[in-house]
Amino acid sequence: MPIPYTKLLFKDPEAPVLELEVISTIDETKREVVGAILDSGSSITLIPGGLRRNISPQLTGKETIVDIIGREADRLLYDVKIVFQKYPRLKLPVIQAAEGGFRAKGSAFAIIGRDILNSFKLVLDGPNLEFDVIKP
Repeated sequence: MPIPYTKLLFKDPEAPVLELEVISTIDETKREVVGAILDSGSSITLIPGGLRRNISPQLTGKETIVDIIGREADRLLYDVKIVFQKYPRLKLPVIQAAEGGFRAKGSAFAIIGRDILNSFKLVLDGPNLEFDVIKP
């Protein structure tokens, strides 16, 4: 079923945004829901820095990432469980964004990268301002 684009995170133009539930793999009672934008340009899912403090995920390593203008930065990897839409929990490593993270309209948000998106069929219908995420 198509999901409408929203101005939840961005004023204009509207964007495909989902609610993402991030759950600690150490203590499943520690969980938080955050807005998340779909980003096929990102190889890995990123969570806001504040989420790490709130859910205390398991640290699993470090990864060097390269931003859009070629700057390298080391980021810590955490194992978390992810739930979005009607799909079951996915356990995967995610990177914590830099402190302050990605912000829009004053709220921190997550980025859903190809580590999750490549498991689904995405339909972006810009003219109708809606999208769908389908498990093949």
